[in-house]
Amino acid sequence: MNKQAIELEVAASTQLSPYLETCCLRGSANVSYENVALDIEYFKGIQVSHSSQQRLVHPQKIP
Repeated sequence: MNKQAIELEVAASTQLSPYLETCCLRGSANVSYENVALDIEYFKGIQVSHSSQQRLVHPQKIP
């Protein structure tokens, strides 16, 4: 998982897999937290609440 985290440029030690975290961040950049939670569940079959989406996005450094 560390190799995947490095490749995706995300932290390796989070509750979500690096790929799922990247999906969540990309989705959150485009829509509301509630909508991206629905999208992630649809695309990945995994529930990630809108509040988890928000907590994931806020500490990110956006250029």
